[in-house]
Amino acid sequence: MDTLSFSVCCLFCVFVSLIVFREVVVKYWIIELVTVTGKLTSSYVCLTQMVICY
Repeated sequence: MDTLSFSVCCLFCVFVSLIVFREVVVKYWIIELVTVTGKLTSSYVCLTQMVICY
């Protein structure tokens, strides 16, 4: 895998993680937990993809 693709993959992962982190901090309500869990799952999938990319 080339460096550019890995960098894009990595940046995307960091971006998603930051969004998830912000959501958890700003809106930590019971109703939002389902959404947050979904986002964390997406983040986990992204991290797994990054490992596969690497």
